[in-house]
Amino acid sequence: MASVLLIETEAPLVRLMSWFLLEAGFEVAKVDSTEDAVERCRAGTASVVVFNTGMAQAEKTQSIQQLREANTNCRILDVSDDSPRPLVPPDTGADAYLQLPFHADSFIEAVTALLEA
Repeated sequence: MASVLLIETEAPLVRLMSWFLLEAGFEVAKVDSTEDAVERCRAGTASVVVFNTGMAQAEKTQSIQQLREANTNCRILDVSDDSPRPLVPPDTGADAYLQLPFHADSFIEAVTALLEA
């Protein structure tokens, strides 16, 4: 079973994404900081990292780079609430990008696609 790690600062969104993932059969872990996520990636306990922290793009890009350095096999989904919706997804270094709000099916499809990549 694939493990998904959620890095999130907004508790309601974490609960919602966790529920979507659990209903789809994924194992879910949650952390509050990039540092905690880096340790989990280094330990190899996450197949996909879902990243949504409300950080500025430059800080988010740096955090994603830290995750990459910890484990190059870990796939990263950048979930963003950028408003207005950008015409081109931001280049944060993530493997995929999903704009809030999203439908549960779109979220699960994005995670599944990363696992199959």
